[in-house]
Amino acid sequence: MNLASVPVPAFGEADLTNCDREPIHIPGSIQPHGLLLVLHPETLEVLQLAGEADLLGTTARPGLQLSALVQDEGIADLVRMVAEAPPGSPRTAEIRLPDGRLLDISLHRNAAGILLEAERLAPAPLPSRRSPLPLVQSMLARLHLAAGPDAFRQAAVEEVRRVTGFDRVMLYRFEPDGSGVVVAEARDATLDPYLGLHYPASDIPRQARALYLRNWLRLIPDARYLPAPLLPALSPLTGAPPDLSLCTLRSVSPLHLEYLANMGVRASMSLSVVHGGHLWGLIACHGRAPRYLPLATRTACEIFAQAFSLQLEAKEQTEEFAAGEQMRRVEQALVQAMAREEELAPGLLGRCAELLQMIPAGGVAVLVEGHYAAAGRVPDEPIMRALAAWLAETASEPVVALDRLSETWPPGRDIAEVAAGVLALSVSHAPADYVIWVRPEQVREVIWAGRPDKPPEASPDGARLTIACSDLLYLNKDVHAGDAAGRHEALTKFHADKLSAN
Repeated sequence: MNLASVPVPAFGEADLTNCDREPIHIPGSIQPHGLLLVLHPETLEVLQLAGEADLLGTTARPGLQLSALVQDEGIADLVRMVAEAPPGSPRTAEIRLPDGRLLDISLHRNAAGILLEAERLAPAPLPSRRSPLPLVQSMLARLHLAAGPDAFRQAAVEEVRRVTGFDRVMLYRFEPDGSGVVVAEARDATLDPYLGLHYPASDIPRQARALYLRNWLRLIPDARYLPAPLLPALSPLTGAPPDLSLCTLRSVSPLHLEYLANMGVRASMSLSVVHGGHLWGLIACHGRAPRYLPLATRTACEIFAQAFSLQLEAKEQTEEFAAGEQMRRVEQALVQAMAREEELAPGLLGRCAELLQMIPAGGVAVLVEGHYAAAGRVPDEPIMRALAAWLAETASEPVVALDRLSETWPPGRDIAEVAAGVLALSVSHAPADYVIWVRPEQVREVIWAGRPDKPPEASPDGARLTIACSDLLYLNKDVHAGDAAGRHEALTKFHADKLSAN
């Protein structure tokens, strides 16, 4: 189906059959605990508004000038800076109204104009309202003390929970298939643990993941709110609903609110974890009661998430580099040994043990110039020859990694105990000359927080989110052979070396 030809559902009309096309960036409403003003970028006239119209002291309405609402010179300077800055460049401030009330202010600009958000600053200790930098420094200090990857991830969730006060904070990592798994958790002792639970990819639709890349922090202080509509609904400048992607107050998908209600969550905050421009995961915070966080605390958490992302990426790259260096040393020794051989076949056939050392596998088979040799535990020779012939017919690359062989080669079902996954390297221009490493099946138990294959239930309001006791923990056995593709780059280099030498 061509999704471009499918009508986009209205924000409040989406259900589980079309939620991946729900236009969450143009909800037409905000969370009601603040005020959103859309200002003309040149005249600073109020074009649209939503939320607490009286929040600034004077009742806001379309057509009113910003100067009639806010006399603070600092805000006027910020507005001018935003008007001159590239679209999407946010500015923040704290202002005190004549009646003594404190407000958090944030501004950014897009095609609809200058978007000014104001939130009432709830009573809080002074440290919660100071510059976020000392708070970030205290959070990062704990990370620096972490000894290994697990301790590093655990320190991150504990620090976010300490600073925000949420009942549960989880580090949620996306898997290659789009599903997610909780890899670290800090929680109130009275809550059941979620550590290790898996969540279906559909829990976070693709357009939501795209927004997480644009906006590092998302806060829902009270998931039972009633949305405050944006008036008028369409921008006088564009004739379309304003893009609220970068708005702190942006209203939330009704489906997500229902999802939180089903989990018993009243307040929520999420922080993006980004690797190389891609969404690696989220730091997800849940609270059983409404929780409002001042802008300074949120800013500290956002900076912390960015720093955590960089450090986590660096740690993983260091681990990958160390493994790659070990692989390159083994490869170099093998290539040097092969270079001393006059013929390819005897050289490879006699070095099965060395080939097995290259890859952490159960066994390896060499098929070259019609000859065969093997080391370790491998299927019978006729099966390996059949596998090599199939690879020669179907493979488009010199290195093929399959961690679920039976899904692409049906005879693989009969050898899963020995070869559930393979890593195959073409070693010459001959069609079926291969070195094939095999791994036995690895059965892991995956506990899903809800059935990943359960269809939505129909109701008068459409397909709805439902949770039954039998759905909360769903056990699934996943048979695979690990990450067979992890050595692809190094083996491709080995392949190029051998072809150039022959």
